[in-house]
Amino acid sequence: MKYKELVITAAKVTWHYKYLWFFGLFAALLSNGGLYQSITGATNSSLTPDWKQLKETGVFDWSIINQMVAFGQDDPLGLIWRLLVLVIVLILGIFILWLAVVSQGALINSIAKINLGKRTDFKDGVNSGRANLWPVFFLKLIEKIVLVAVISLSWLPLLEIFNYSTNVWLRSLYVFIIALIIILTAALALGIRYSLTYLIIRGVRFIEALEAGFNLLLKNWLVSLESGIIIFILN
Repeated sequence: MKYKELVITAAKVTWHYKYLWFFGLFAALLSNGGLYQSITGATNSSLTPDWKQLKETGVFDWSIINQMVAFGQDDPLGLIWRLLVLVIVLILGIFILWLAVVSQGALINSIAKINLGKRTDFKDGVNSGRANLWPVFFLKLIEKIVLVAVISLSWLPLLEIFNYSTNVWLRSLYVFIIALIIILTAALALGIRYSLTYLIIRGVRFIEALEAGFNLLLKNWLVSLESGIIIFILN
């Protein structure tokens, strides 16, 4: 299938099955847009400042317990309200994460059935997403960990030296290395997507899905590379 036909088919499916918009909205929360931006953002990535700002609040410092006890003695009702808000925010965050993982599985299941001409609806998608909740969660977790490990190579001080060097060869080497990192991250992300597809559509086991996904990636490396780069650009 050519890319033009692929885009047209995807647009038709999206338009005729509007309940997929709901799944797509929450599944997008598990995308790698922020990670990909960190490659071009180099050391001033959006990943590290957010963590530093959270750490500066002292939330990870043991002294916060003593501060809470002292605050509770002065204003017990205020402490209870703040803890209640914190619990509500935590529950809401867990629910959104659950919904994002379920939507990821539901989207793959629904589109696969639509392409095969099988009957499917919103409820069927949710049931499939719930049935594959933990495998999808761990696959996406592995994806994040691996991509962060690979992308962190672009933050190496040596590459920064190459980037700001006046030597044209060193700067060319920097561009070449960054291009390799982009290709590698795109390939790994696509391999995980293939694995997710095998896991949900074929119902294979976790390890079997990983093996099948990356075998498919290797057997179709050229079209996979093209697709991976397109997905990378869209992200």
